[in-house]
Amino acid sequence: MPVTTGEASAITFNSATLNGKIKAGGSPFGAWFEYGTTPSLGTRTEVHTFRENTTTANLTHTLNDLHSNTTYYFRAVVYRRGANVLGDISTFTTPHVPTTRPETSEVERGEVKSGYLVITPDGSSDAPTVTFTYGTISKGAVQSQAGFGPAMMATDASMFIEVIPSIGRNIGVAIVNPGSNVNAVTLTLRDENGFILGSPTNISVASHQQVAKFINELFGTDVISNGFRGSLRMQSASPFAVMGLRFAGTVFSTLPIAVAAGISGVPSITLAAGPTANSPAAGTVGGATAVLIPEFAIAGGWATQVALVNNSNATLAGRIDVFDTSGRPMPVKMNGETRSTFTYSIPVGGTFILSPRDLNGQSPL
Repeated sequence: MPVTTGEASAITFNSATLNGKIKAGGSPFGAWFEYGTTPSLGTRTEVHTFRENTTTANLTHTLNDLHSNTTYYFRAVVYRRGANVLGDISTFTTPHVPTTRPETSEVERGEVKSGYLVITPDGSSDAPTVTFTYGTISKGAVQSQAGFGPAMMATDASMFIEVIPSIGRNIGVAIVNPGSNVNAVTLTLRDENGFILGSPTNISVASHQQVAKFINELFGTDVISNGFRGSLRMQSASPFAVMGLRFAGTVFSTLPIAVAAGISGVPSITLAAGPTANSPAAGTVGGATAVLIPEFAIAGGWATQVALVNNSNATLAGRIDVFDTSGRPMPVKMNGETRSTFTYSIPVGGTFILSPRDLNGQSPL
């Protein structure tokens, strides 16, 4: 049963129609397309069923919610008599997204989902340059946003702290333990003169989990009730990832982390394939060149955008996995697809952006 993958048609910045042709025999058969942003594909369309006595059939399927300025790979697949017949892989590239007015998007609805994410380069690929941006969104417009470059994992790190209750300024800290054992992290608060304020706080972070709290939750309002300026030192025998967010009412910014004892890479874990496409994808997450972003937030008015830049001399490929605070793979809708594992393939000098999208394919950030 020969199957031919045709050319894609009706290509827009966020949609395309896939085409194929099948020369069948006489009995019923099913057919579909496999597609993705890398030659490994990874996503399958719904099955189209063809009746008995069909000799030649045209297979078409329209994809929506695609990522703009992206090359997609696809092929036609036929199933009959217990076996798959694969067509050749074809490609198409969506154009740049046109500039449009901001639109209300899904990130403004529902309860906020939070956790962390891990960027894992393929074994034969270098690591991309990583930056990420957080923002709060209302009626399609950004209310506040801040960018950050991920720091190394650490066993000893610190950051500047300033809490001013009278103007609603507070500091949030997110700590992730990517290891396989419980991690005990000791937090010590020192004022501008170097004196320890209150007693050091010990946080127990379970394996692969995240703890996110405000400073006044960690040390109590009695310690910093009148405000505080100084530093927070975080120490542990095992590596952890950390970042800080400074809030002043609805406005926020990220806080840089000073790593005194850094650890490169991220401890590896092996994920089994999930019940739906890439939620998660089977494979290894972490490794010597992997990067962990300690805080991820989407929905409830929050959006997160991750930008990967290829500054090397070869194509970079890998995966991005999103986890909830308990370390479970967390499906989220980014780049028009709902999954917990996203893949990237970045040409030399290119950029890959992972973010939520409005109906026009634009990121709210």
